[in-house]
This record gives sequence, structure tokens and C-alpha cells, in this order.
Amino acid sequence: DSYFIFVAEYSQNLLPNGTAVPPSISVQLSPSGTIAVIVANVTPFIGFVNQGEPGFPNIYDIHVNLVTYLQYNSTTASWQIEKQIFNATMIPILQDTLYYNLNMPIFKVIGEDTVTVNASQGAILQEGNIVTVIKPGTYAMLPNGSMVSIYNFSLITFSLQAVMPPAQDFFNLTPTYTFAFAINGQISPKYALVNASGSPDPAITIVYAPDTWTSWTWFGGTFNGTTYIGGSYKFADHWIYGDGVIVNNQFFKPVLWIFESSCEPVGMPPTPVSVTPKEVFGLSPIADYTYEVNGITGGVVVAGNILVVIQPGTTITTPSGTTLTTFNFSVVFYAPQNVTAPEPGQVPFLVFAYAINNCVSFHYVASKPFITVIMTPSCGANMWTWGLTKSGMYGYVLHDPILIGKGIVINLTFVRPVPWVLTLPLI
Repeated sequence: DSYFIFVAEYSQNLLPNGTAVPPSISVQLSPSGTIAVIVANVTPFIGFVNQGEPGFPNIYDIHVNLVTYLQYNSTTASWQIEKQIFNATMIPILQDTLYYNLNMPIFKVIGEDTVTVNASQGAILQEGNIVTVIKPGTYAMLPNGSMVSIYNFSLITFSLQAVMPPAQDFFNLTPTYTFAFAINGQISPKYALVNASGSPDPAITIVYAPDTWTSWTWFGGTFNGTTYIGGSYKFADHWIYGDGVIVNNQFFKPVLWIFESSCEPVGMPPTPVSVTPKEVFGLSPIADYTYEVNGITGGVVVAGNILVVIQPGTTITTPSGTTLTTFNFSVVFYAPQNVTAPEPGQVPFLVFAYAINNCVSFHYVASKPFITVIMTPSCGANMWTWGLTKSGMYGYVLHDPILIGKGIVINLTFVRPVPWVLTLPLI
């Protein structure tokens, strides 16, 4: 037939409200149907001036005028480009006729996990690559100074607009996305997580992210439930680093934190070392993960499906009374067949121990608990300490408290490098 369909593929801008900016395209077909001219006027690119280049940190629209001449080839029944003229003009983005929001910071909700927290129980929230743990004994302090034991707590993630790097000295950081806490739906530093005496009781925030990530605290805006508008950077945050994971144990107010990505590592994970684990308490080792840890700065040990957070300021007291600030920390795995069932209906699923300088012993004590995070089937899970019982036999000596989430089990009380058994219900 004499009808032809021309398809133009192009990049396309989006306005802040998500509306696409359409290109201006015209097609002129010759009367003979053998020659076509396509004219396109689009703004498909945004250009950023690199640091160190003239005009930094300016941003430009690149307006493109494209004229394409096509000739129809009847032998191949296809159109062939005979000539193409490409003209581009750079216009400072603030002088362009298209609207870009570069002045008013806007954060739009993209994900949320909300739970009702009972202070006696704590809670686990999960949203995207973030896990937040509310410890048992954590209350909410309201703006009037009152404390409540039952409250709604939210972990919220946001996209961001018009958010630049935090300061002139930090232009090597790139804002990526944002998360926040909310208490009873409010994002405001007037609220706080506290203990029974009213002192700050921070949540534990675990983020699966590289060591090139950090964050800055942001507040001062308003939140309507779907959008947070305004505010500004306040200060840089401190994270504890591991291999592919970062952890914060200082956030206790419901504000925003903006993840910033750097070209270079921001933190240093613990260094892997090699040891040969020993048989202990009737358990034969089958695998281990060992790292050299500086207890003053802390670190995150990644061992298969287990994460262990050694909190900054952790020291180890040895049986002789010596205090260690730097030590080898191991997670040692044992065969579940080495242990018995702790009670009817529970089956050993995971058997592991911590070791300090390759010693698994009840006589070593840490000054701060090892935060233990296990990715595992979690429905009906229980945790038990394994050791030498009063009868002189190896067996279960303690039923340990745990928090249970969706596919995750967390313990906040372990201070000794001893064996533990995770059990699941018998199906």
C-alpha cells in the first residue's frame, strides 16, 4: 500500500509531577512517496557540569533539533537514512521554559512499614533494603513530654527532588534516596524514642548497602502523610560498616536521613583472617567466618545468613582479667546433628557459636551486647544457649529472648562467645 509508519525513538524528560514532556515532531512525505523528511525538536538530556570544570555546579538542558532525510528503497522495501542534521543548544536549566524544581526540596513516599509497638516487646520493621529494630523497653516521648508504651511506629522510604549534596566540602557525595521514622504518623524532632527513665533509646537500623554509602540527617520541613516538603541538612551520621551492610545504633528521633553515595569507601569493614576452629562442648565445627575487629570503632561481621554487630566502644574481658580492644571475632557453625531437641515439637535448625581469638568460652565477657541478626525461616523460632549443664553433660542451659520478623530473628542480649541453637517447629 502507499501508507508508511515512521517511529521515532527518543529520550524524554519528566516534569516533577511525573508528566512527560512531549517532543515536537513532524513528517513530510513527498508526493511520490519515496522521500521523507522528519524534523524533531526535543529536550532529551540534562547536562551536569563536573566538579573542577568551568561553571560547576551548573545544570543545563540540552535542546536538540534533528532533521533526518530518508529515501525509500523499493528493492528492500525499507527506508534508508540519506542525511541527518543534528544541532544541540545548551540552556541553563533555570533559564529554560520547562519547569524543574531545583529550589524546594520535596520527598515523596515510595514505601512504608508501620507497626503498633508495645514497649514491653519491641518490634522489627522491614522496608526495601532497610531493617529497623525497636528494642524491648523502648517508649515514645511525645512533644508534651509524656511517655507512652503503645504507639505506632513507621519506617518510610522517599524519593527526592531538589536535594543537592550536603555542603560545599561534600560535593563528592551524591544524594540517592531518603528514609525516615514516624511516631504516630509524625516526622518531627519533637518526638523521641526513650527508655523507662526518659533517656534516648535509639533504634537499630540495618541497611544492605556498600561501604561507599553514608547519610546526613535532615529535618525542618512538613509531612502530610504522602509528601515531606522543605527542611535542610543538619549533620553527618555515623555508621558501622561490614561487607555489603551498614548499621546505625544512634537514631532516636523521627526525622529524615538522606543516603549519600561516594566514589570512595566512607567506612572500613572488619578485615577477614584465617583460623582453625576447635571442637567445643561436644560440637564439631563445619565452617567459620573470622574477622579482626577494632572494638573501639566497632564493625559488622557477615557470616552466611548471620550478621553480628560489634558496637563501637566494645571491649572484651578475658578469663585472666585482661581487657581487649582489638580481637579476632569468629562465627563458627556446627552440624545440627550434634545436638538434641530442647523440647517436644522443636527441631534444631542452626547451631553456631561466637569465638574470641578462637576461644569459645563462658569466661570471656563483652562490655556491650553483640547484636545478632539471622536471616532464617522464623515462624515459631526459638533460641537456646548450649553448654555444660549442672549434671555435667552437654545440653541446653538457657532459653534466650529473641525478636521475630518476616524471615528474620534478632537477639540483643549475647555478651559471651558461647554456642547457641536456633530451633524451629516440627512440621
